[in-house]
Amino acid sequence: MVLRSTLSVQGHTSLSFRTCAGGELLYQRGDSGDTLRFEVLNNGTLLMEWLAGGAAGVVLHPARNLADNQWHVLDFRQSRPLVVTLAVDATTAVVSNPSVTDMISDKT
Repeated sequence: MVLRSTLSVQGHTSLSFRTCAGGELLYQRGDSGDTLRFEVLNNGTLLMEWLAGGAAGVVLHPARNLADNQWHVLDFRQSRPLVVTLAVDATTAVVSNPSVTDMISDKT
């Protein structure tokens, strides 16, 4: 499926999925070249990769095996400026916060 516009990381994005094997859940590339990708790895771990404004990151979400043929809910949320969280079935991981963003900004 091709979306007419890219998903915004401002606010809240959510999707539900069910799988029994690893594979890509979502990939998007903006006109600026920024990318966002969610993938369930073969071991059932959720991988999130992004490239935005020259900064790149990878997050392995600590949720249990997601390739279990059960429904799961993924929530990607910016709760306030520079604070981004990724939750799967109510298990939340911090993707970005002001101290992480400062470290990334210092390297670019």
